[in-house]
Formats: sequence, C-alpha cells, structure tokens
Amino acid sequence: MYGRGIRFNDTCVIPTGVDTQKFRPNTSSKNYVLNEFSIPENSKIIFYSGHMEERKGVRIIIESAIKLIDDKKVTHLHFLICGNHHGEETPFIKMLKNTKAKNHVTFAGYRTDVDKIIPGCDFGVIASTGWDSFPMSSLEIASCGLPLIVSSLQGLTETIQENVTGLSFPPGDSSQLAAAIQKLDQNEQMYFQFSKAARERIVSKYSLEQQYKALSQKLAQLFTSR
Repeated sequence: MYGRGIRFNDTCVIPTGVDTQKFRPNTSSKNYVLNEFSIPENSKIIFYSGHMEERKGVRIIIESAIKLIDDKKVTHLHFLICGNHHGEETPFIKMLKNTKAKNHVTFAGYRTDVDKIIPGCDFGVIASTGWDSFPMSSLEIASCGLPLIVSSLQGLTETIQENVTGLSFPPGDSSQLAAAIQKLDQNEQMYFQFSKAARERIVSKYSLEQQYKALSQKLAQLFTSR
C-alpha cells in the first residue's frame, strides 16, 4: 500500500479464522490444567502463549505477577506461560528470584495441547511492547471463552472489543496490566459477560467457515470481473 507496488483499491482484508470446534469452552479442561502443571486447586489461571523475545512483553507479565502476588497479596492467581524453548525462560526466572510470585508462575514450554490447556484457564494476556499483528493465539483464547487483556498496540486492539470481550492497557505498563487482571478477577458478572461475548464474537466473525466464505466470495468476484 505505501509505495510497495500494491494500490489501496487493489487490496482487501479477509480475517483469519479459527477452528471453533477445536477451541471451545470446556469445563473439564480445568482439571487437566491443574493436574498437568501441578497448579493449586481454586487458582485462577492467566494464560500466555507465544514467543519469548523482548517485544512480546513476557517481562511485563512477570512484573505484573510480582505486583499482584507480592505487593497486593492476590495469592490465588497463577500465570501459565507457554512457548519457551529450553533456556528462554531463564531471564524471567531470575526476575522471580526472592519473590513469592515465583511459586505462581509456570513456564510450560512449547506445547501441542493448547486446545486442552486454554479452556482450563481463566484469562488470556498478550502484553507486547513492540510491533504486533493479529496473533492466532488471540483467536484461540477468545474462542475458548476467555476474556483477553492486550496492550493497546495497532493490531492487538483489533483482537478485542474494549469493555465487551476484553480490556487493553498501555504497552509496557505492568501496573495497568495488573489492574486489568484484578478488575476482571474481582468482578464476576463482568468476567462472565466478557467470556460469553468473546466466544460469540469469534463464532460470528472469525470462524474458519467465515474465513472460507469470505475468501471464496472474493476469489469468485475477482475471476468473474476479469
């Protein structure tokens, strides 16, 4: 679009779709997650899945965990972080040293069972500080009925409806991330409203069926106009 050879009028956007049958609410997944990662019963679990480089904001998630657990004494929260290859979690483990939060953070590594894990969690978080797009994990999280908290970066803000399916916070601000987590944790009615709306939004706008339909319609339009 911007001087790269494709005119604005020659572009269209077809949203990515997610398998809403594979990624769906499942109350039995809670026990799976608790047992798989030895997380204490009655914990509320904050889920992140993605790369570990600095721009993805894992450091911000860890800082928020320390603020919530050590400073605010919100000890029923547990942070489940997936996507780290061996050794990538080391800098974050050092951050957690000598904190109470260290017992409330699990680095789960690279997983092939995220469809079983996500429905057993309570919130999704994407805390990127650098550029980001519209990550697939945001669709998977919302499709499983989890409210999503994202940093207010271009791309990420499109993954939620503010105050309807999730909340946003300023990039890099771990205090505001902690406040958003606590807001949803303390307001049960808001939590369930967000959960229901998140699932409905994905089914109606971001399912694989919707993606196939939009793509086939656009291709048919292009071919018939030639």
